[in-house]
Amino acid sequence: MEVAVLASFTSIRSVQTLVDADKARVEVRRPGHLAAHLRCLHRRGLRHPGSRSLGVSYVAVGHSERREYHGESDEVVAAKTKAAFENGIVPIVCVGEGLDVRKEGRQVEYTLAQVDGALKDLPADKAKDVVIAYEPVWAIGTGEVATPADAQEVCGAIRARLAEPVRRRALPMACACSTAAP
Repeated sequence: MEVAVLASFTSIRSVQTLVDADKARVEVRRPGHLAAHLRCLHRRGLRHPGSRSLGVSYVAVGHSERREYHGESDEVVAAKTKAAFENGIVPIVCVGEGLDVRKEGRQVEYTLAQVDGALKDLPADKAKDVVIAYEPVWAIGTGEVATPADAQEVCGAIRARLAEPVRRRALPMACACSTAAP
């Protein structure tokens, strides 16, 4: 089993030092907001010089807070996903629906659209390494509780979508599902 610590950018060096001192088998990973920085660097034809030396190998992209508070669309998430790979970092693509979508019963359709958007035009050799993280956003701070069955419904749909012939390019891939309690 592999464990990733998604520390804030300003904490990466400190977390790495603690992990190294304990000789723990935990890798330090790049936080989600830095993906925008990587994309800007990429546009200028640059690479992020410190990524590998800091032990960074994963980045969270499309986190619910980035989508909601920073207006990150599926197109932006797709661009960040590509930028992560171009910088030698594996993206963890975050998907999930809010309470309004859940109450309308559109959670599967909505989340699959996020997955499709994030993987749009991604080459097969890269798509197979993407990690999808499902977060039932509707269960955060709402008093609602996401059950394992709720998570399995969406994760099962994600797995099925990725197994479709057109999307076989994305296999094998992990689907990390989380449930949140109030």
